[in-house]
Amino acid sequence: MLWLHLSLITAIFLPITDALSKHALKNSPAELVVWARFSFAVPFLFIIIFFNNGTSNTDHTFWLTTVSAFPLEAVATLLYMKAIRISPLSMTIPFLALTPVFLIATSFALLGEIPDSSGLIGILLVAAGAYTLNLKVFKNGVFAPLSRLLKVKKARS
Repeated sequence: MLWLHLSLITAIFLPITDALSKHALKNSPAELVVWARFSFAVPFLFIIIFFNNGTSNTDHTFWLTTVSAFPLEAVATLLYMKAIRISPLSMTIPFLALTPVFLIATSFALLGEIPDSSGLIGILLVAAGAYTLNLKVFKNGVFAPLSRLLKVKKARS
């Protein structure tokens, strides 16, 4: 049941972090904001490692993957900070909900995995929810949010 509490905490604090990052980007370079985001997470990671007491099944491969993925995560976060600096959060954040859609293709290409029907329905519901966040532009047609994306240069950055 710990997963439920951690999920709720994440759902509360991640949007707050994005809003604070957007505010910090007004006066600070994106690199500094990325450094701050990672630095504030480190104490919590050490707490988790300390209380883990060797109960997890992490091996050399896990740590190698984690360390090698960190530079990619840092670059992705830097690009994300630059995106939220130049465009409104309401236009940037919904794109994150489309991540599972792209993961269908990459998971199949890299691992040969295909989600089952309940997984596909969940992915479609999340994507539809992100799409409907732009309901006000639907008066111009069903594909208005996509055409808006192509027209607004800041959203493509």
